[in-house]
Amino acid sequence: MVQKGIFVEASIGCWIPDKQHWPQRGQRGLKVGSHLTAALFNKMPKPEEKEKRNADGWPIQLQYSHLCHLNVCCNPDHIVLEPQWMNLKRNFCGHSSVEGSLNPCDCGMLPTCRVKYRPSSVPRTLSVLSYESSSVAKRVGKTCARLAIKLHRIDKYKAADQISVNRQKRKKRSKKHEQQTKKNSRKKNAAVV
Repeated sequence: MVQKGIFVEASIGCWIPDKQHWPQRGQRGLKVGSHLTAALFNKMPKPEEKEKRNADGWPIQLQYSHLCHLNVCCNPDHIVLEPQWMNLKRNFCGHSSVEGSLNPCDCGMLPTCRVKYRPSSVPRTLSVLSYESSSVAKRVGKTCARLAIKLHRIDKYKAADQISVNRQKRKKRSKKHEQQTKKNSRKKNAAVV
C-alpha cells in the first residue's frame, strides 16, 4: 500500500492517499476532488451530478458517503453510494450520542457510521501505521475485510531501487565522459589549426 501512496490510519482503518493522487479542484471538470479520488481508487461508478428530487422535495441523486466522515478516505469498506438526503443526515451522526459510548453512531442509518461526525473546521489527529507499528500486517489486513491484503517486507524493492540508482549514476558518468571527450577534441582541433 505504501508503494501506491496510501497511508493507513491506526484507529479507524481509513486509507488516505498521498496528496499527489488527489485531483485538483476543477481538474477534468471534477468538482469535489477527494470524493472522486476515493471513487477512482476503488473503480466505483461516477456519482450523479444532475440534481434530482423526489415528490416531497428531498434530494435523491446518488452520492458517495464516507462512513468514517473523512472525505479523503478511499477504503472501500468506508464508502457507500446512497441518496443525497441520507448522506446529509449522516452529518448529524453523534450529535446526541452519550459521551464515551462504544457506538458513536446515532443517526439511524445503515450501514452505521464508524465514528462521530466532525465538521472539517474541527481539527482531527490521525495516527498512521508504519512498518514499526506492532502487528502491522494483521492491523492493515483488518481495515478492509473483503480484500486480501498482503504486506510485503519493507526492503522488498530495495534491490530493484539500487539497480535503478546505479543505472542513473552510470548514465550520468557516461554523459559527463562524452562532454569531456568532445571538449578535449575541440581543444585538440583548435591547437592543430
